[in-house]
Amino acid sequence: MDIIDLRDNHDGDLLQQVYKDLYLACFTDPDEQEDLEQYRERLFDAQKPSPQPKTHFLVAGERLSDPEMRAISGMLIFELYRESSCGLLTYLAVAPAGRGRGLGRMLTRRAIEILSEECAETGGLRAVFAETHDPALIDPADDAMSPRDRIEVMKRLGARLVPVRYVQPELRPGDGRSRKLLLITFPIDPHQPPSVSGRALLDFMHEFYRALGAAKPLEDADYQTMQRDVADARVGRPNRNVMDVARTLHFDVAGVVE
Repeated sequence: MDIIDLRDNHDGDLLQQVYKDLYLACFTDPDEQEDLEQYRERLFDAQKPSPQPKTHFLVAGERLSDPEMRAISGMLIFELYRESSCGLLTYLAVAPAGRGRGLGRMLTRRAIEILSEECAETGGLRAVFAETHDPALIDPADDAMSPRDRIEVMKRLGARLVPVRYVQPELRPGDGRSRKLLLITFPIDPHQPPSVSGRALLDFMHEFYRALGAAKPLEDADYQTMQRDVADARVGRPNRNVMDVARTLHFDVAGVVE
């Protein structure tokens, strides 16, 4: 099994095939899809300055360099937010033929290795986050994978729920913000129980909000709500609504530390 990063291997044909055959098949909601040309720009053109993130696109499979013979097994898109030294895993998918082989874990660990390498000279990788659908707010018929099944996959990969009321800024002007997602975190060291620095979380959200067009996060009501939730979680009073979600889903919650 080969795993390559299209950021380092500018194979436009492979990018197009993965996008068409796997990305669109697994992420069917048009409001959550990003355009192929956006990925070409982020991966192959000059890097935009912060707060815009550095995008990576891992592809797993066999004979990936051969357009006639390649077999694509999985993909993982992730971003490095350079100011906060935090990563965001954005799209993970494994093809039916590649399931049951631990490929999701392999891709996740490789992404965290790359993020750690890139942050080695700036104090180290501080946190790795991802988003997942809240099963209470998403109809399974509207998703390629049941939100509960997706959460079970995330649990097996080591994810923990972040105890904040998370709101995703709008991905495109006019789309509106999403309040149907949960924020999760992955351990950087798989041998340590996952916790997240409250300061790193807020630094990441500040950068993430700005990257998606929220010019003044400190004045933003949704960001301020997350600030309060972080402060409460630090002193052992995580938000009750989030904890109710965690209990319903049997989802372990990440501790919030300084």
